[in-house]
Amino acid sequence: MDLLTEILPTPQIAEKKVRFLAALTDFIILIFGCYLIASFSGQTYSENGRSGFNLTGISFLMAIALMLLLFPIIEGFTGQTIGKRVFNIKVVKTNFTKTDLGTSITRHLFDCIDCIFLIGFIIASTNPHNQRIGDLVAKTYVVMKQ
Repeated sequence: MDLLTEILPTPQIAEKKVRFLAALTDFIILIFGCYLIASFSGQTYSENGRSGFNLTGISFLMAIALMLLLFPIIEGFTGQTIGKRVFNIKVVKTNFTKTDLGTSITRHLFDCIDCIFLIGFIIASTNPHNQRIGDLVAKTYVVMKQ
């Protein structure tokens, strides 16, 4: 057994640009899913040249379930959301081990804060591992998938 060949390389931290594109992809998928829910529940509107949708009641709960499924649940089990999979990045713990559901939920509890005035982007720009607030609290990195 050769110890030098057993050493795994440290994964490369994902660039902010790639993370942004993955998040944008996830957001587009979420909005499309919410629109489908609104369409099937009759909660879309078109008036005065504007169109959109409102989600209330069961439809709102279905949208929340979709959001939980798309982000923390899938990411907790696979380390990737759909957007992260498309852009070949994944979430790992700071010791570079596989993430879990609890860690992923912790990361995503801070999504709203990270989106306010692009705070997450600003915080990620000020630290060497491009970590947003959710990553710092959950002790995770987003890395290039090897």
